[in-house]
Amino acid sequence: WLIITSNGNSVADWINTGRLYQHIHLLCTQQKIGFQPMNQIVEEEKFKKEVIKQLKINKEFQFVVRIGYVDRIPTPVSPRRPIEDFTRFNQ
Repeated sequence: WLIITSNGNSVADWINTGRLYQHIHLLCTQQKIGFQPMNQIVEEEKFKKEVIKQLKINKEFQFVVRIGYVDRIPTPVSPRRPIEDFTRFNQ
């Protein structure tokens, strides 16, 4: 298990957390380490508080990931949306 925290809850903190998440995910994939987000804990306040208490986390709790060695990295189970579907670029 891997828990990603941040120093705060600002937009910049979320962007930096996303960068860290992506960096770790790419490194894991390169090393044939399976990487599965398990963020239900973060989304359910009751579970989030319990994990923070048990692990004595004193930062913003952002992501939970299950990791482990795999024989192969499987293809995604669902198609990924094109970036144009959810972003706008102003020129």
